[in-house]
Amino acid sequence: MAAELGTLPGIGPAREKALNEAGVMTADDLLGVLPRAYQDWSKTTPVDSLAPGREALLRLRVVTQPSLSYPRRGLSLVRAWGEDQTGRCALQWFNQPYVRRAIRRGEEYLFYGRVGAWRGPVLVNPSCRPAAGELPGLVPVYPAFGCVSPRLLGDLVRRALESCPEPPETLPPGWPGRLGLMGIAQAIKNVHFPEDGDALKKARERMTFERLLVFQLAVEMLRLKRAGRRGRALKWDRDRVLAKCESLPYSLTGAQRRVLDEVLDDMQRPAAMARLVQGDVGSGKTVVALLCAYAAACAGRQAAFMAPTELLARQHYRTAQAFFEGTGLKVAFLSGGMAEGEKEAAAERIAGGEADVIVGTHALIQEGVSFRALGLAITDEQHRFGVMQRAALEEKGETCDVLVMSATPIPRTLALILYADMDVSVIDEMPPGRKRTKTRLVPPGRRDDMYAFIGKQAENGGQAYVICPLVEESEEIEAQSVARVYEELKKGPLKGVEVGLLHGRLRPAEKEAAMEAFGCGRAKVLVSTTVVEVGVDVPGATVMAVENAERFGLAQLHQMRGRVGRGEKPSYCFLLPGTEAPEALERLNVLVECDDGFEVARRDLALRGPGEFLGTRQHGTLPWPNESLCDMRMLRGARDAAQAILALDPDDPLYRRMTGLCRSRYEAFLERDISHT
Repeated sequence: MAAELGTLPGIGPAREKALNEAGVMTADDLLGVLPRAYQDWSKTTPVDSLAPGREALLRLRVVTQPSLSYPRRGLSLVRAWGEDQTGRCALQWFNQPYVRRAIRRGEEYLFYGRVGAWRGPVLVNPSCRPAAGELPGLVPVYPAFGCVSPRLLGDLVRRALESCPEPPETLPPGWPGRLGLMGIAQAIKNVHFPEDGDALKKARERMTFERLLVFQLAVEMLRLKRAGRRGRALKWDRDRVLAKCESLPYSLTGAQRRVLDEVLDDMQRPAAMARLVQGDVGSGKTVVALLCAYAAACAGRQAAFMAPTELLARQHYRTAQAFFEGTGLKVAFLSGGMAEGEKEAAAERIAGGEADVIVGTHALIQEGVSFRALGLAITDEQHRFGVMQRAALEEKGETCDVLVMSATPIPRTLALILYADMDVSVIDEMPPGRKRTKTRLVPPGRRDDMYAFIGKQAENGGQAYVICPLVEESEEIEAQSVARVYEELKKGPLKGVEVGLLHGRLRPAEKEAAMEAFGCGRAKVLVSTTVVEVGVDVPGATVMAVENAERFGLAQLHQMRGRVGRGEKPSYCFLLPGTEAPEALERLNVLVECDDGFEVARRDLALRGPGEFLGTRQHGTLPWPNESLCDMRMLRGARDAAQAILALDPDDPLYRRMTGLCRSRYEAFLERDISHT
């Protein structure tokens, strides 16, 4: 049983409350709060060798009495001077008036901070400690939790290490050595107070592995639950489905046919299906999903198609209406933006079985919505949904097959591990005739030229999207807003051109009107936020222009680029950086060089890490570990270790401890999705 925080020295009610609010409930949780950085206090730097912008440790004797002043209201400044044998350095602390009493003239201290310039070198807000004794070595820097400062948190972690028993190993016997990992007890000690740089590296590697291990346990437990879940074999009519394929106004690609066969074969098995379909923008995932829905409906089961936005859901609804026209099957729509009477009527049709295929938003998973015989649950753009949201739709059917689709490709080897609970299909072929979109970086000096080009495109029957990162101006963020760009274009370079406005704060009717005007060609330019990122299909659109393109991920930009190039005319994507930072321009150049979504995704993952790439901040998602998911060796090791733990006897202490830890770490996820014991 983990020790309560209140039993540790130095933790009173106020500090315990602050830690609890940050999710730190026990001493074990406290040891799980890892340092956000480390300062190297192992070697001092002489004053005459200081380099501006670098962090440095100085051993200085304070030669002036620290002074306290107030340059302006609400701002205090403590200033002193220190020196060593090579020169003098200024020391400044802002809004830390207590420092004036903490350091004394004539005493020698160690100061650590970033070097700046003010009448020579200066350290601003440096950390400080007496110079007596040996140098501390690597010093951890912790986050602040309310009244618990980073330094105090470090002291509390040290006390927890001293007072708590050594943590038991979390891997089966022999596995740390087999995987080349430091033992967990040694890793916890060294990640907080490292013996040296090599020990810190090994400790961080083990703690990275630990987070991946618990994550893989959650995925494996979900896989075991799915494998044991009762299903119902769907006796779909092969002749009717083949006839429907032949009736399409285009031929399916070989990849579409292969994936369709994989899904339909799964649906006719007695076990419940759980399959992820990946495919690049424009590869034809939607028609595959509709054909699967057709097979389910023909077999007497309902199919639900959930999209992340009302805009995309309505487009899918129109597509489904056209697709199912003349089949005798009925399509219904349900979204939160509908009038209450309309929602009630739609819900009655769904519950009574009058609707065979239901397209909608999150409204499909609300408590008051029930299905007569849901046989297939489809979620589009799976990265936009939380795990619990997808599970909520799945649970609307007693023996429901699950199909999730994603146009954010993940490298296949990575997907097989991250989605271990699902089978993975990939549509890796584009329909014939799909033209490549020419992609260019537009420097600030050519912005007017770009909008002049868009104006000419509009005159010649083309249409353009202009994407901005913000809805309104912000004092904190330097970026273009749709409001400002919309007004600027209407009054300036696109005066006389019909310009539409679209963003998430508009009412549903206003969004629908804006998209209808653009979709029918009445509006030639649509200034929008990323609400058009996925699924929107306007064949007349020939230009995609993205303001402050560096503020978006590569996979997201590739999604937006996929909104153009859907018709006969040449298409263009213009990326307008709001910075000249070399790393930002290098990243955007990936889009210029590459139009393959899987390659873009691979580079995006490598450049930004999994946190942004996989969308860690989505509400309700399974929290991905923050560490690099590009290390396939570590991922495979975590998966293998998770499988080995789950193969133990359920009464084994390690099994109980690790599955319990998994449940506590992913409580909200596991409450709904995992009940394996």
